[in-house]
Amino acid sequence: MRDSEHGMTLIEVLIALMIVSIVIGGVAVSASSVFSSRLGQTSGKLMAMIRYTYDRAVMTGKPYQLVVDIDEGKAWIEEMEKEKSCEARLRELDDLEKGRAGRSTDEESSEALEKGTKKEDMILRTIKLPKGINFEAVRAQHHSEQVTEGQARILFFPDGTAERAFIWLAREEDVFTVEVRALQGRGVLHREELSERDLEMR
Repeated sequence: MRDSEHGMTLIEVLIALMIVSIVIGGVAVSASSVFSSRLGQTSGKLMAMIRYTYDRAVMTGKPYQLVVDIDEGKAWIEEMEKEKSCEARLRELDDLEKGRAGRSTDEESSEALEKGTKKEDMILRTIKLPKGINFEAVRAQHHSEQVTEGQARILFFPDGTAERAFIWLAREEDVFTVEVRALQGRGVLHREELSERDLEMR
């Protein structure tokens, strides 16, 4: 029988397995890099929306809110009714969070913020998170704790201020934190999962 008709030797099998392992490992690393890149790109879009909302509030002289729908994986901006000053509105929300009245403070806080008109134009439309990426949680200044389901709102005021807030974006084990700076009205990306304590200290 000729050599060409023999089966593969043990060494050949090991070499073949080694090559397959390297190829699979390279594909896994490449896929991880792609998802990490998508997480960074999504964070960038969210930061652009934060800046746009801040600029729009200042330019129009009206308060706006950034609405994050955690369950649907969407975010958009709304123009709010200009009923109270920024300080009065935040004081009211702080009082609600301290537990006045009979209903839950989260329910009252949501009602206090829900009045708004959704705004979309040629520049900015609703953000829809790509597949595999989700909003893990949102924590704004008027929230007593992280919001992990439903809708969360972050306020932007015409006097050039905004609520301090964290938005956590996740893709499996990778978590990025988008921080909303109160006095600058801009988003800052942290390529790590910051804690609520970090928000209180900043």
